[in-house]
Amino acid sequence: MRGRYFLIALAVIVFIAMLQYPPRVPSLASGASPANTGWDGTSDFLKLLQAMGYRVYVITDWCSAYRLSKSINKSVTVVIISPEEPYSRGEVDCLVTMIQDSLSRTGHASLLVADEGPYTNPILRLLGVDAEVVSRYLVKSVRGDPYPLARLKVPNDGTYELVLNYAAKLEYWGSAELGGTTLKGNVVAAYEVKGGFKAYVISDGSVFINEVLRLNRSRYDYKGFIESLMSWLGKPSDYVVMVEGAKYVSSLNKVLNEFKASLMTGADLSKLVALFIAMLHPMVWFPIFHNIALSADMKFRELLITNEVFRLASVGLAALLILYVLNRVLGVKESVSDEALTPVSEVDIIVDTPVRREVVAGKLRLGKEDVVALYDIVNEVLKKTLGKGLEDPEVVHALASITGLDEGFLRRYVSRLRRLNEKVREGKFLPIVISWNRTARKLISESDEVLKRLGTALSEEVGIERLIRR
Repeated sequence: MRGRYFLIALAVIVFIAMLQYPPRVPSLASGASPANTGWDGTSDFLKLLQAMGYRVYVITDWCSAYRLSKSINKSVTVVIISPEEPYSRGEVDCLVTMIQDSLSRTGHASLLVADEGPYTNPILRLLGVDAEVVSRYLVKSVRGDPYPLARLKVPNDGTYELVLNYAAKLEYWGSAELGGTTLKGNVVAAYEVKGGFKAYVISDGSVFINEVLRLNRSRYDYKGFIESLMSWLGKPSDYVVMVEGAKYVSSLNKVLNEFKASLMTGADLSKLVALFIAMLHPMVWFPIFHNIALSADMKFRELLITNEVFRLASVGLAALLILYVLNRVLGVKESVSDEALTPVSEVDIIVDTPVRREVVAGKLRLGKEDVVALYDIVNEVLKKTLGKGLEDPEVVHALASITGLDEGFLRRYVSRLRRLNEKVREGKFLPIVISWNRTARKLISESDEVLKRLGTALSEEVGIERLIRR
């Protein structure tokens, strides 16, 4: 294996290895994020919702979500699970306004909060939900560990026994009703119904994470609890579900924060180097691109539904793209004039360029300059035999008529030669070429096939000269 290919192969192997260790199963985000496929993520919860028939949106901007919701002819269920960052006043206002708008438009809306921290309390207060998470108080089991057994009630259905994980205490009052307690009597869930608005609050997000949903159905039926609860909050036929997707600290932020702290506290050089290397790991920086993609997807959906001009432009662009693909794949017959082709006659020019000598001599590696030389060879031969060069719009049909080769193949061949010639000579970025050697050899092979039909070939010792001199 040549040195260059060895280095490329080694880089690919290292990249794949980095994706595997650690963690064993790569995750795009941390915590209870719906983008996290690890044990503590909620990606399986999203799959469960979709399997139940819900249309699910992962929200990275609640103000955009509010604008989007106004164009959806369904009620809204908002789901927030263990956010790791606080909400700004503007975000809270948009989220609450969206729920209130759903109530005024459809008469219904619902909210599910599963949070052991304090970040969702401002939302509960602004919506008038008579419950609050007391995050400073850790609920423990009868054995004293942070994994208490709780009995959680779903209104109009039944009670489910589930094991919690580092749950907080929940306080409720007024019109809120008891939704669940631990065996020691600590309140961990409450629900409230006010007209067409329903709210269910659990002071622990672990009942929705991948780890528990991947357990087989047994005594602790987490999946059954979720299915029953979501059905109570709103049926798939009447509701869309909007899930919090942005309030989770990415791996990059965690590493950066630790790196800054190490600089401030005077950590030794080895730790700083280790942290710097960690920042280069794909599992650290890739979540940023994933979040950007989620945000872009939300903006696109919003514009597609709310903006008539954007919708029409998107349909038009899609139609043009389909026509382009069909044209490239199936081919469209080009119009050709009926004038006779220039007959093959004696020509006193001998075409002999470096690329031909290198092919005949069996040169091992070719480059982009050889592609340009090949273009010149083929262009000159076609002009002398057909009276039409590679840039002539009728050359494809003329070649097909003379050689009997498939017109679609010839169109792709000529187009590739033209584009690569322009790329080298005019310094264009596209098309992207991974290996000029492989590209040049493929073009030479195709050129051989074409030129043989015209009575010559690149790979023969005497070929083009014979054609041009006869």
